[in-house]
Amino acid sequence: MKMKNLFLTILSLLLTMSTGLFGQVKFEAKIQPEMSNLEFMVGSWDNESKFYGPDGKIRGNQKFKQTVEPILEGAIFNSKGYIITPQGDRQVGEGWVFYDVKVKEYVISAVDLQGNFDTFKSQTKKDRWVFINSPKPFQDKEIIWKRIYYDITRDEHKLSMEYSLDGGKTWTLSNVQINKKTR
Repeated sequence: MKMKNLFLTILSLLLTMSTGLFGQVKFEAKIQPEMSNLEFMVGSWDNESKFYGPDGKIRGNQKFKQTVEPILEGAIFNSKGYIITPQGDRQVGEGWVFYDVKVKEYVISAVDLQGNFDTFKSQTKKDRWVFINSPKPFQDKEIIWKRIYYDITRDEHKLSMEYSLDGGKTWTLSNVQINKKTR
């Protein structure tokens, strides 16, 4: 009798674990109509970034993880970025993507570990999404950052970051991310 109880206990644990791992019910998150244009951002992503110096040469690379999920009934996308280190993943930033109904444009707002907060407004192009921030003080000049999402599919997209020190007349590549969806 004890052997039968032990067998049933192990079997129920295995079934519970396998149901928990493989039999999960997937709920589709609601996304507001204005946000459907940016739905490609939603999911879990592995990101590989290459960083460039002002001379255009690669100065380093870094792997990141990112999760983007709809919140507030799909009116906002919440994004969390994690740097991958030998000691484990560490959150390095958080951002929000939304559609500003007053001015009818998309906005990305983000904050990093140092408390730097920035807002980027969309300047949509035909086959890419372009977001530019307002000029910020940088050394003895002002700096403008531009985020460009391109080569967009449901499972992969690229993001390049460029900056300008002359009011947007010329742009210098800072980094390029290749983002691959993991789920």
